Amino acid sequence: MPVLPALDSHVVSGAPSSSSILAVSTEQTRCPLGSTPSYITADLGEGLVDFSAPQAVDDTVSVTDVQAIASYSSVPSTQPRLIIPGSPPIWTGNVPDRIKPDSQTGAAKKKAACLGVLSSPVPIFVAVQALHEGAGKPQFDYKSLDIVADRNTLRKLLRWAKGSSEQSGPFRVDIQRAGNTCIFIMCTEGPQERAKQSTKGYGFGFEQKTTCAAPGCEQAAEYARIIAYKLGGLNILLRFEVDACIQTQAEPPRTQGDLATKLSGLTLTSSSAQVKGAAKSRIAFGLSVELQPSQELIPQTSLVELVTRSVQYDVGWEELFPQLYLSQTEHVFIAKHSRGVFRGIPVNRMRLSDPEDGDMVARKAEADRTYLPKLKAVLDNILLEVRRVEEGVILSLVRDGGNLTLHRRTGGTETRIPEVFLNKFRM
Repeated sequence: MPVLPALDSHVVSGAPSSSSILAVSTEQTRCPLGSTPSYITADLGEGLVDFSAPQAVDDTVSVTDVQAIASYSSVPSTQPRLIIPGSPPIWTGNVPDRIKPDSQTGAAKKKAACLGVLSSPVPIFVAVQALHEGAGKPQFDYKSLDIVADRNTLRKLLRWAKGSSEQSGPFRVDIQRAGNTCIFIMCTEGPQERAKQSTKGYGFGFEQKTTCAAPGCEQAAEYARIIAYKLGGLNILLRFEVDACIQTQAEPPRTQGDLATKLSGLTLTSSSAQVKGAAKSRIAFGLSVELQPSQELIPQTSLVELVTRSVQYDVGWEELFPQLYLSQTEHVFIAKHSRGVFRGIPVNRMRLSDPEDGDMVARKAEADRTYLPKLKAVLDNILLEVRRVEEGVILSLVRDGGNLTLHRRTGGTETRIPEVFLNKFRM
């Protein structure tokens, strides 16, 4: 795999502190070539800036002011379907003695079919608009955001900032700016490639056997959560997948009049409405949007990350904890097995915020002191450079080799976000 050429660097003005500065260059670089996947190199133009990972950051950064904003469940079909707010599968605790490997089930293919819905930012805005506009509620404050991103994007940038080359590999993030907000869009493989990569292990099978679908979400394959928080001084809107939830008491439903008001607020490509039980459905931006009568979100404290590990291997907290912490997922259930046999091995249940769990407290302190400051320094400098480019220009951030390069795009207008959403960041 080729490495981007070494370039003379200069200090980025406006960086948060001398110890967190990333070296960059404004000289042109060539597009990555060679064995890099084609979806990463497609439509790349000139390289504007090369970033180098920070060596040390003299700062402490935490995730604070966490707010649950919206959510949806996605149903794979020829026309992607969103159930808003949806629900994760509900944890039953019924762990079978043996589970088939994911390669022998259809779960991976079903989840991979939702790839387009999960990678596009449009469902984020559709879900936020459906739950926060109309019916006398104040509009969501888009203008205060610095970044809109998926958890996977932040994890890849974090791996790069930490120097975890064995985990990061090449990746690409398309960036579209609206006002001061930068919307990060992770480029991914197609559904077939994703399904092939997802058939190792027993994770999907474990989820199927130990959870049950929430009412109204029986056909859903994924549940996406959207939260807002501060990372240091950055305001971030983050989407991430949730495996399961602990069952909580149902909230009282809202009125059907409220449902009609919220649905009418969406910009629709079809004016026809369907009634499915107590829910209402319409078509918006190529998505079938079904708004449930109860629009209360599952509590953040009920979310669960399900993890399966062979008894021969460690849990891998270096990767697992940032995944939990960046999304503020409260519970993690770790199930050990021997070649798919779970019998006789209790599930280890832990909480992110448990003050009595010394190991979890120590992991959080390490994150705040070591690698979250590096991540924030990386994001600060990406924002600085993207905001220097005129609005309307789609950029791509490419990691191929040791450096991270910001490119102009020469095409790919299909990734543009509809103006009706971009305008919300400019009002």
